[in-house]
Amino acid sequence: MRSCDPDAWESPALLLGCPIHLPFGSRRKAMATHFQGRFEVEFKYRLTDSAAFVHTLTALSPEVMVADNHEQDCYFDTADGALARAEKSLIIRTMAPSGIRLWIVKGPGPDRCEAVNITDADKAASMVRTLGYQPVLTIDKRRSIYFLGAFHVTVDHLAGVGDFAELAIMTDDETTLPAYRAQLLALASRLGLAPEMRETRSYRTLCEQRAPPFDKRQQEESAHDRQTRLADLQGGTTAVRPLPRQGHLLHSGGQARAGRERRGGPRS
Repeated sequence: MRSCDPDAWESPALLLGCPIHLPFGSRRKAMATHFQGRFEVEFKYRLTDSAAFVHTLTALSPEVMVADNHEQDCYFDTADGALARAEKSLIIRTMAPSGIRLWIVKGPGPDRCEAVNITDADKAASMVRTLGYQPVLTIDKRRSIYFLGAFHVTVDHLAGVGDFAELAIMTDDETTLPAYRAQLLALASRLGLAPEMRETRSYRTLCEQRAPPFDKRQQEESAHDRQTRLADLQGGTTAVRPLPRQGHLLHSGGQARAGRERRGGPRS
């Protein structure tokens, strides 16, 4: 494994001033080196100028694993969301045109992450369904992956969410996590990523928060519209009860209580 000491980055290879593109065969070897381990230290930053960040990153002569790949993450869970409640994620990831396919398990906790290469994403998804899990969320992003020493840097674009940079490293040695955190923060500073740019929410959380909240009133109105259309198709033979106005039920209940009180009846 290459040195994680920031002072070691000033090597001749990193002073070339241009990124090193890995041939396809080397990508598999790089995947085995950089994405192996049970623990992951990761810092995510929001980018206001993705091109400027890539320019700064390129000055450090990173190795380019993939550039502008379409990455799709399909999240699986039980019908009652058991994995989400346990702070775990089961993901099948596909990347094109690189052809990379991964089975990923994250959690519990922010530092647990394991990934393994798979050859058939569709078959893996079928096996996951057989185990009782179902797709609950799909996230699409445009991703480029760079290597700087032992660290990997990803530059992501999610439509409707924004541009991001992730700095990370995976390891099997839990005792190294504090040192890696310090080294990644030093790298972030060198890349011009300020603390106020940190994004602590996962892509899953960001995408789920972007979805419109559940609106019971809107659901009732949709059901009422369907009922009305059915009545029209049947020539008006189906009686459609009008929706109560906002506050109408409370108002009616108040009138009913007032009537009972005037009659000496009990309060509900």
